[in-house]
Amino acid sequence: MRAKPGRPDYHHGMTEGTPASEPSADQSTDTRSPRKRRRWFNRRNLLITAVVLVALYALIGFVGVPIIAQKVIIPKVNDALPGTVAIDKVRCNPFTLRVTLEGIDFEDEAAGLSADVERVVVDAQWSSIWSAYRLREFTVDKPVIAFKLRPSEDVESEAPAEPQPPQGEPVLPIDLAEVVAMIRDLPRAAVDRMSINDGELIFEDLTREESFEERVSFSFAMNDFDTLAGVDNVSRFEARTDGGGMITAENTLRVDPLMLSGTFEVADFPLADYDHYARIAAGNRLEGGVVAVSGGYRVDPLADPPVIEAVVASHELIGLALRDETIAPSVTHLETVSVGPIRVDVIGSRVEIEQVTTQGLRVLLVRDPQAPIPLPPEGAEPSEAPEDAESAEQPVEAEPGRAPGASAPEDAPTPVEPLPEEPAAPVESMPLLVLTGEDGQTTTLIDLASPWTVALGRMEHTDHRVALMAALPEPGAEVPEIGPAPGDDTDPEPIVSFERLLVEDVVLLDRPLTASVALVRLEGFAALGKINEDARLNIPFANTVSTGGAAPGSGSEEGVDDPRTVEAPPLQRAVLEMEFGPITAKVDRVELANGRVDVQDLSQRSPFLFAVTEIEGEVTGVSTDHAVPIVTSISAKLPGDGSAKVSGDILRDKAERRVDLALDVAGMSMEPMSPYTGRFVGFGIQQSSRLNLGIAYELEGSYLKGDNAVTLDRFYLGDKVESSEAIQLPVKLGLSLLRDGNEQIVLAPEVEGDLDDPQFKIGPVVIKAFTDVFTNIISSPFSFIGNQFGGGEMDLSFVDFEPGLSSVTPDAAAKLDVLGKAMAERPQLTLAIAAGADDADRTALRKQKLVDSIRASDQTDTVSDERYRRAIEKLAGRVGTGEGAPDALTALKTSGETESQGPRSRGGRRGAGVKRPTENTVSLQDLLFGQDKTSAPAEEEGNQAAQPTFAELEAQVLETVALTDEDLATLVSARADSVQRYLASQTAVDEARISIVAADPETSARAVAGFELQ
Repeated sequence: MRAKPGRPDYHHGMTEGTPASEPSADQSTDTRSPRKRRRWFNRRNLLITAVVLVALYALIGFVGVPIIAQKVIIPKVNDALPGTVAIDKVRCNPFTLRVTLEGIDFEDEAAGLSADVERVVVDAQWSSIWSAYRLREFTVDKPVIAFKLRPSEDVESEAPAEPQPPQGEPVLPIDLAEVVAMIRDLPRAAVDRMSINDGELIFEDLTREESFEERVSFSFAMNDFDTLAGVDNVSRFEARTDGGGMITAENTLRVDPLMLSGTFEVADFPLADYDHYARIAAGNRLEGGVVAVSGGYRVDPLADPPVIEAVVASHELIGLALRDETIAPSVTHLETVSVGPIRVDVIGSRVEIEQVTTQGLRVLLVRDPQAPIPLPPEGAEPSEAPEDAESAEQPVEAEPGRAPGASAPEDAPTPVEPLPEEPAAPVESMPLLVLTGEDGQTTTLIDLASPWTVALGRMEHTDHRVALMAALPEPGAEVPEIGPAPGDDTDPEPIVSFERLLVEDVVLLDRPLTASVALVRLEGFAALGKINEDARLNIPFANTVSTGGAAPGSGSEEGVDDPRTVEAPPLQRAVLEMEFGPITAKVDRVELANGRVDVQDLSQRSPFLFAVTEIEGEVTGVSTDHAVPIVTSISAKLPGDGSAKVSGDILRDKAERRVDLALDVAGMSMEPMSPYTGRFVGFGIQQSSRLNLGIAYELEGSYLKGDNAVTLDRFYLGDKVESSEAIQLPVKLGLSLLRDGNEQIVLAPEVEGDLDDPQFKIGPVVIKAFTDVFTNIISSPFSFIGNQFGGGEMDLSFVDFEPGLSSVTPDAAAKLDVLGKAMAERPQLTLAIAAGADDADRTALRKQKLVDSIRASDQTDTVSDERYRRAIEKLAGRVGTGEGAPDALTALKTSGETESQGPRSRGGRRGAGVKRPTENTVSLQDLLFGQDKTSAPAEEEGNQAAQPTFAELEAQVLETVALTDEDLATLVSARADSVQRYLASQTAVDEARISIVAADPETSARAVAGFELQ
């Protein structure tokens, strides 16, 4: 039955078996009409609901999120960060889950940090809502990050400094297991594409008068980033500096397990852009240089074994230009530097470098205007040493806190000799990275206290030259060419150069500091030691360095410092203040090839030039370990086709100290020494002079014994040189005495002494040994001849004569034989003879004159002793010395007394029993001085005391005999002639080498023939 309109159909919807009068359970709880309920769940209502929800979602996403970000999130971020963040626009697309931030601005004035980002886009995937955080895109467009370093007073409020751990405390280690656990606890995250586009880094330094700014543009891209275990995430980074340098890197990151590796490359990187910091750190100005580096790295601490290492496949530096204007003004140019491969093993604390090569080094140094003067200029008086010179020469140890060379304050106490230092305690372990395993065992991966090892396989330097200039070229100017050899007259003047330096197998340990080198080979090297025309050393100019506090060399009482005193830049100051413990070093072998050393002294009247060339050889066992012997063998060429060789070995161990060294020089020209011999000896050296030298020294324990064999071959002094400093000694004579028949001078003084004796100094002892030999020869030439040629104790400087005679006596002949032998073996010697006569000669000449008068009066050839006696007795009363008194000869002529004794002479006259001396019947000595026997009658002996003796009568008579200077000159000349004839005839000495000269006053008053060697 159809229900009436307007009335409810109670029967509709009832279940069977239910009485109509009893309502159902649903009816009892919901009095609404079924028709009305069904209206809310129709399509239209659902659509409206969905539209409302979507509208609400869109409203929240498009409007709410930006408002919440601007009004809530950004203020909270600003509260948490030291700086301020501002975002111009935040856009959110809730349907694509894409959030775009535009105009991001961050400013931290205290830190000097600011950042501007044009746009940041974060595009998430819907799966991020119910599972891992997964983004389709994370993009940062045109970020500009600027860091401005300003002086502290320019900053209104500085960030509080982080507390620093007390010095000496070990660094707290990072437990890698905790880091890994923290990473694994993070929810999974993935980004399909991550990039930073058109970024720019700006660094500005305003702390100095000259500001510095560097801009680097960069970009970054990574695809398919995922924190899922075992997934490798690959990224690429590119940057370009203002100067055109390119930096690229490709990196691989794995989050679980943690691993990071990659490759990098730096190309065309200009060093001059960082000149600002080179000047701050080291006082150097970088004017050029381009760097190129390529390599890779790997950090895999959870691998077995763990790996933390970096490898530089190649490193190249081209065209380095460096200027130092602080400690040692210089300009350095380096053509190329190549390094690599380099492997740095952080866990193993080891650095391995396969090869380092450099080429084309050029260093220009400034001559030192205050270089010391090694020798005073010619003719200058030597300066007097100050009274406290001895104390000034003693080295003074610098006190802690005061730079070396700085003077101690006046009231400083006398330094006390420090006590022996206690051995340093072992360094405690300072782990930086540790790994704790599942079993609880801890393994130190990076230990800061572990010793590092640096191994260098090969280091080679080629074509390096160092030169001096009066003034350095201006910045930017072209560097003048440096010649390969030292000693030329160019500016710059090369002082050190080498063609090749090779070093192989270098191992360095930092604790304890140890260095080991297998081979050092130096080829084609040249060095110059020079004294300029002003007698100053030709050395580079170096400022006096101060590390702080009182500057060394601080000058006057007013506190005006030395104008050359500078404070060392931080890098040099750190090196100067660095303290090292005991250093152990060794070089297995040092090889020298084709070397050259030049020594020049231009301060002399004629330049001194000496070159040692073709230096070859090797030295082994160079070590700080004194128990290792040093063995050397080096040869070289010397001037005039000479040669030199040094060989031997040295053992410096205190328990067994031993030295066995030999130096052999052959055929070296002595002509280069002429400037010094001319100045100090007064003569040059002839070109033919050669030096041969053999020196051998042996040391056993502390006792030294040395043999010195010096042979000068054809060593002759040359032209005379006027010099006020020349020694006033007969140097030529000394050389002539030493020079043998083969034109050689041989000296062989021995040196012995105890090195532990503080009075024994090897250098002065050797010099004194040679000078003593030469001085003794010059001062006593005839003693030297006697010792050398068998003269014994004879004084060969003169020969004696019998009174009034000129004939050579047997004693004189013995001396002349030795002298003649010496002159025969010393062909350069010449002999000057100067004879003299004394009072005995005068008496003998007077007596001879009287005898000759008696002979003439008696007309006989001989005069007997008796006849002479009677003549004296008869003349004694008739002669006198007064004016007008007759002399003996006149009285003898006027007496008319004649005695005929003996047979008639060959002239028809009878003799008196005494023949002329020429007949050699009786010696003149017997005639003149053989009157000791008296022939007076015995009965007159008792009256002799009252009567004058015969000697007195004879003296009275002879006093009246006149003697002229010509008589004495004849005797003197005859004596010199007889010596000359004897040497020429009996010893075969060329008469041209013997000259007769006037005697000096001392010789002329003696009955001798004195000699002077020339």
